[in-house]
Amino acid sequence: MITTVTMPNKTIAVSIQGLNKSFGDGENRLHVLHDINLTLQSGSMNYIVGPSGCGKTTLISIMAGILTAESGETTLFGTPIHQLKKSQKAKFRRENIGFIFQQFNLVATITNAENVAVPLLIQGKPHGKAIEQAKLLLEQVGLGDKINSFPRDLSGGQQQRVAIARALINNPRLVVCDEPTSALDGKTGAQILELLTVVARDPNRCVVVVTHDNRIYKYADQLIEMEDGRIKSIQQVDHTKPSQF
Repeated sequence: MITTVTMPNKTIAVSIQGLNKSFGDGENRLHVLHDINLTLQSGSMNYIVGPSGCGKTTLISIMAGILTAESGETTLFGTPIHQLKKSQKAKFRRENIGFIFQQFNLVATITNAENVAVPLLIQGKPHGKAIEQAKLLLEQVGLGDKINSFPRDLSGGQQQRVAIARALINNPRLVVCDEPTSALDGKTGAQILELLTVVARDPNRCVVVVTHDNRIYKYADQLIEMEDGRIKSIQQVDHTKPSQF
């Protein structure tokens, strides 16, 4: 059951004001985001939903500092990333944002632990320490017995767990998920969302999920519905009432 409820004792993780974005020039110019205003709180699971082409992926790309808006402000945990230079945005992403995708994007020729450790290795952390940290995370996501295995040895759900561990290796404050369950069956997708819900309960973290999968709406704290580049509605999910999904 979707109702409007308050979420007490939360701090603002993401604040977006007056966001606009277009692609192309002249007659080919396409305005994909129109005056977006959005606030996301820490310790919460937020779903951005809507039809293909409505601007969901563009919105999270700007939120994560991958794309630059034409106008508007984007503030993450008090940092106005719209004011940062390209190199500063890249550093901010490395230190504060984790990404989980529909395609697991694992490297087939290295072990699961090495896949998880990749972000730390890129930053220059010693191999041994990075692997030890990766092993701890794999244990936390239920893959302690798959540390030295390879992605090809895992099911789709297990591969997504490796991808989640990789996204969490830097202890990010914002976790952005783009269709994390669309390649999974219903049972496995539910298990992944249950894991992400635990991740989202960290009071210093915010999780954002872009999805078409209405099977998992019940796991959201907030549903942000988009249409034609605009936010159509924002609703809070009351978890004390039976779900309509």
